[in-house]
Amino acid sequence: MDLLEFRARVAQWEPELVKTLPPLPSGLVEEYIAIPPTQTQAQDLYTQPQSPSPSPSPKILKITRPSNPPPSTNTPLILLFHGGGFCAGSIEQLARPAREFAAAFGAVVVCASYALTPEHPFPAGVEDAYGTVLWVGRNAEEVFGVKLRGNSKEGGGGSAFVVGGVSAGGNIAAALAPLVIARGELPEGVKITGSFLVIPRLLVEEIVPAEYKALWTSREENKNRSNDGGSGEDRGEGGGATGTGAGDGRPSSMMLTPSLIAKMYTALNPDVHSPLFSPFNYANAATTASANATATPEEEGETILRQLPRTYLQVGERDILRDDGVVYERFLRERGVEVKLDVNPGLGHVAYTIFMHCGGEVEDGVRERTVEGMRWLLGLMDLLELREKIAQWEPELVKTLPLLSPSLVEEYITISSTSTASSITTTTTTTSFSSSPKTIKVTRPLHPPPNANANAPLILLFHGGGFCTGSIEQLTRPAREFAAAFSAVVLTASYAFTPEHPFPASVEDAFETLLWVARNAEQRWGVDLKREGSAFVVGGFSAGGNIAAVLAPLSVVRGELPEGVKVTGSFVVIPPLLVKEIVPVDYEALWTSREENKGSGGGGESSSVTLTPTLLDAITTALNPDVHSPLFSPFNHANAIATPEGEDVLARLPRTYLQVGERDILRDDGVVYERFLEARGVEVKLDVNPGLGHVAYTVFMQRGGEVEESVQEGVKERTVEGMRWLLGM
Repeated sequence: MDLLEFRARVAQWEPELVKTLPPLPSGLVEEYIAIPPTQTQAQDLYTQPQSPSPSPSPKILKITRPSNPPPSTNTPLILLFHGGGFCAGSIEQLARPAREFAAAFGAVVVCASYALTPEHPFPAGVEDAYGTVLWVGRNAEEVFGVKLRGNSKEGGGGSAFVVGGVSAGGNIAAALAPLVIARGELPEGVKITGSFLVIPRLLVEEIVPAEYKALWTSREENKNRSNDGGSGEDRGEGGGATGTGAGDGRPSSMMLTPSLIAKMYTALNPDVHSPLFSPFNYANAATTASANATATPEEEGETILRQLPRTYLQVGERDILRDDGVVYERFLRERGVEVKLDVNPGLGHVAYTIFMHCGGEVEDGVRERTVEGMRWLLGLMDLLELREKIAQWEPELVKTLPLLSPSLVEEYITISSTSTASSITTTTTTTSFSSSPKTIKVTRPLHPPPNANANAPLILLFHGGGFCTGSIEQLTRPAREFAAAFSAVVLTASYAFTPEHPFPASVEDAFETLLWVARNAEQRWGVDLKREGSAFVVGGFSAGGNIAAVLAPLSVVRGELPEGVKVTGSFVVIPPLLVKEIVPVDYEALWTSREENKGSGGGGESSSVTLTPTLLDAITTALNPDVHSPLFSPFNHANAIATPEGEDVLARLPRTYLQVGERDILRDDGVVYERFLEARGVEVKLDVNPGLGHVAYTVFMQRGGEVEESVQEGVKERTVEGMRWLLGM
């Protein structure tokens, strides 16, 4: 088939195939922007599709986005390039994945045109796409409302920026990831965070690394069966996932045969040793200067490769290009890049685009892998699914606890934002997802201490769950232990969750609870917090530990506690307190656990909900915090811009107990906080649970029994003795 004829066919098929798609979901918007190379602002939005120009100017961007973006999350920005052998295709080709990603992730999805061959020979397509990346990176906030600045710093608060493509677009996306690193022209603080490469061509025989040649067999192995055997070279009648076409001459996927691929590359006429052709060429230091004229050190190319973002690859088992992706996965993994590869079983050069019409389980499988691949790239878990799991586990785990001691009472109070309490009940109240009402579980001795002058300690605890899940039942074990050991009144409190209630709702909600408790302690439980020697400890586990750490200085700054009442102790267990951007310079060398423990997990999913970098990213994305705010971390009080009286506030913090897991990715948040407080004269004690990850003395510690009894006893003892130290007993 002549390539111009091929282009004409594709141009005819694409609009017809778009018409066969389901109607655009009501929650999404599609719009078009034309961007000349010299333009710094977007032109008016078009209401009709624009045909992609084969020249670099203008370029057409198709935007698919939620009509009402959620305010509580960092909106991901996904830039996609279409396929078509560098000589054909348009942005309409990617309508299916664009709609899926916008709907599933609340993302702004941008599908971009680029210069086509033969009118614009290599490397015009890549350079054109590079210009689009720069334009999008520089205009994301103004045009799309997406804040990218800060995404180049771990946990820095900027949105995810994924660049991807299908087929020829996959080649372009793969070339762009190292190119933006080499040239360094994106705005400061902005980087590509993910690379999404579907059925890409990345290799020709002469640049296959010698150590991978034995893996690179699909060119020969699949040359007669690409696209499930197809229906004849270059015919385009079939070759889809089922071996049958659309019945009217349209393909169910574009046939990719050795003959057609040869014609495409003859027209492209690339320098196959250039980094603009393949990222593999960065491994050849002699060629790196093609991308960056200042790249003279021999190690420059490998340095660039090691900085590549998380990369998702998808290939077809029967595609002649299959092993380009297979080899690239090995190539990246050996350089320490996070990479994931999916192989579509039984399929050839097929992807989840408008050309896929095979239907049934095969198509559903490709769709699922495509969506889940993007979810992985964005660092997202389905947090609502996590919420459901935890809501199921917690009541089951509470049932496995020993019976409540006859000497203790458990009761529930519901308080509204007006600071009035409902009657005490004897049945569990479900934690509310809203800031009002809030539920407090009270665990206390059945009979107050016989000494009339005794004043029971008051302990207020906040549960964990990544700010998006969990309940007061999670802390049943420590609440009972503290009440029994210290004759304390122990309160475990609910608070507002993300994504329904964005940052800083959880902290503000908890602060409101703190005030209510302080104002009502004597009336409710006979605890006089104004009495000399009274103990009022505020603590928490995991996300609750963050909240407790934030509340300690906040109660000092705002001065809203009743006169004569103060927080006397801060009990902070396995807390997230830092992101890279706010680690004090003096302690950067100490803050190594994010990297050191990223493969250690959280002690096994059966013993705790494993805290992985991916889950932590998802939690941070949903929380969408201002990482420089004192409501995010007590470290920010040391920033005089954020809190002018910050150092004075920090010096007035109460005695603080910290507990972390040796193998937890959050370990050094606690380690650094101990040093930070010590340097300011605060009494502080740190315990490290040896060999454990994100595990604490909660109902989850016993799940599955994988944490040995002796280890559990050690954690229990450290937890109880840590509280004893805080109470001064």
